[in-house]
Amino acid sequence: MPRLLKTIEATPSVWPTKPSGMSPNADALPQEVVWRMIEGYTTTRFSERECTWYCHGAGEFDPPLDPATITSSEFYDEYMTYLSVSVIDGPLGAPFLPESGYWRINANVGNTTTPEDVQEAYRRLAEYLSEDGPGGGVTSQS
Repeated sequence: MPRLLKTIEATPSVWPTKPSGMSPNADALPQEVVWRMIEGYTTTRFSERECTWYCHGAGEFDPPLDPATITSSEFYDEYMTYLSVSVIDGPLGAPFLPESGYWRINANVGNTTTPEDVQEAYRRLAEYLSEDGPGGGVTSQS
């Protein structure tokens, strides 16, 4: 199984729409702030973006983010250049990297629909972050 060395995840061009029915303070928060906090705790992405993974080894590469559509795979050869290599799905359905070495996997991750429970999580987090006083908001207390 290949070992993941590095992930480069692009910022999506459009974040999912905010849920309705939030307070004015919660609605005023930048969407990117709230979505990044939610996505920091999940492997699912709720808006489309490009992603590149660098890994080492051979075998099935299970993308750490989903949904993921592999757009290209490249093998780093002995001449220190990346060569485009077609990979097939392995027995578990993930891309199979046929040769041990360094790989660059490019993909599109995310989808265009956001489940209701995630919209509710957005609403609750935005309301919490916009609260004034001790116990809520983005201020610190000791």
